[in-house]
Amino acid sequence: MAGWLWVVAAVVLGVVIFLLLRSRGGSGRHRAPAVEYVPPVAVDDVEQPSHIEPMEDADTWRRSKTIQLEALPPLERRAYLREAVIREGLWRALGLQWRNHVPARFRHLGPSPLFIEVPVEERNRPAPAERPHEMLGVERILVLGAPWAHAELMAALMADALRFGSVDLRYLGYPSDGVAPEKEEFCRERLAIAPPWSVWAIAQRSDVMARLRTDLVRAASSHLVVAVTYDAQITEWVARHFGTRLEYVHKAVQQIADLADEIADHADIIRVHIADSDVVAGAEVDPHRMTDRARYLTAGVLNLLYERRMGPPVALWGDRFDDCRTGEEARARLPAGESWVRWVPRRVG
Repeated sequence: MAGWLWVVAAVVLGVVIFLLLRSRGGSGRHRAPAVEYVPPVAVDDVEQPSHIEPMEDADTWRRSKTIQLEALPPLERRAYLREAVIREGLWRALGLQWRNHVPARFRHLGPSPLFIEVPVEERNRPAPAERPHEMLGVERILVLGAPWAHAELMAALMADALRFGSVDLRYLGYPSDGVAPEKEEFCRERLAIAPPWSVWAIAQRSDVMARLRTDLVRAASSHLVVAVTYDAQITEWVARHFGTRLEYVHKAVQQIADLADEIADHADIIRVHIADSDVVAGAEVDPHRMTDRARYLTAGVLNLLYERRMGPPVALWGDRFDDCRTGEEARARLPAGESWVRWVPRRVG
């Protein structure tokens, strides 16, 4: 071919490429069909050519896949999203869990909506390699509570204030409903070999707590135990809110109180009790008041640690307790209320 023909061909090809690129990224009035490269299936077969498929075909496949997914029962949809989309490793690393109790405006989505809960305050934190404060007289803290006693939140707030590591059983990837033997086994192992500079909570169903009772009492020799209970109106509200029988919740609360008494035969323990008058508005528990009271009671626990030279002053607790700090005072100043925090020394004799 003559040299000038090569020049003309190159110019024409350049113009075509320019127009194609402009049509895809310019004013948006026209888009060239997108394409998706599909590599050959048999990479060792040099005779099999690669091919290019229009993106419209891929979109059709995705729409079909979405329709199939939406047709699955709710629990199967959850399993697919967790295992095939997010993947198990990332799910556990981020501490995700399905949220069953959703706001009323979303109740039409059914009993198993696709709501994923991402922990922020109650996230899992790694334990530090060294003592995080000079003024620490405790290495491990275990918070025990009945359902919805906010034991997990209190543990997380303590971890933030003391710069401890923390573990929340809800965000380890175990099933949230029913009995999970692997969760119980995790509790037993951690109760026996929990790392120093860590705090965590166990607030499981009464049958689970009953099976762990011996391990919990034994753990009081290596953990400072904080036991959280609450009053009768809160008990009734929890039963209604979670759709369970009142006697089950009452049994769980009494179980924590009995466990605290048993632990007091072997070690010092901190008792925490949430009073109805501090959190009930009318006939209902106000979740915001409950959260606030749990935070104040956590500050009460931290005050006890400071008073016994086991923890730092309020100035070193971080910004979660800024409103409890007054001037140069070393203890947090807490609002009045009938809820209480008490140090119960080990019974002698």
